[in-house]
Amino acid sequence: MRDFLRAAIFWTNFFSITLVIFIWMAGVFLYYRLLKPAHTTHACHKVATLWGITTMRLTPGWRYEVRGKQNIPSDRPVMFVANHQSAADIWAIFLLETQFRWLSKASMFKLPVIGQAMTWAGYVPVERGNRRSKMLALESSRDWIRR
Repeated sequence: MRDFLRAAIFWTNFFSITLVIFIWMAGVFLYYRLLKPAHTTHACHKVATLWGITTMRLTPGWRYEVRGKQNIPSDRPVMFVANHQSAADIWAIFLLETQFRWLSKASMFKLPVIGQAMTWAGYVPVERGNRRSKMLALESSRDWIRR
């Protein structure tokens, strides 16, 4: 029963935060798309970062400590790799509060709300088992690194 209650609290918390942040991101997307198109994906990623940080902070029972953030170079691109030992990896990487782009399986982009937010933030889809998709994802990732 305790696990069920913890899961219910987590999912209620997650959906509430996601809905509020998504509405905010929609406003940010429209503003930047109309007035500063070159900065749209960066601005949307900053909102996504807020989503990740808020989820980590407001989920009861989750404790975390960010160590070594000062070691992330600011003068050159870096790559972060999550081992996905849990779904919390996704939110934990947002705690770095840096500009990055996710490389994610294409099916994630089909999810309501989250998929749209990922598109607005410029995250890169890749379809498993599709060689052409993998090449396009690598090319897109290379473009992000150059920027």
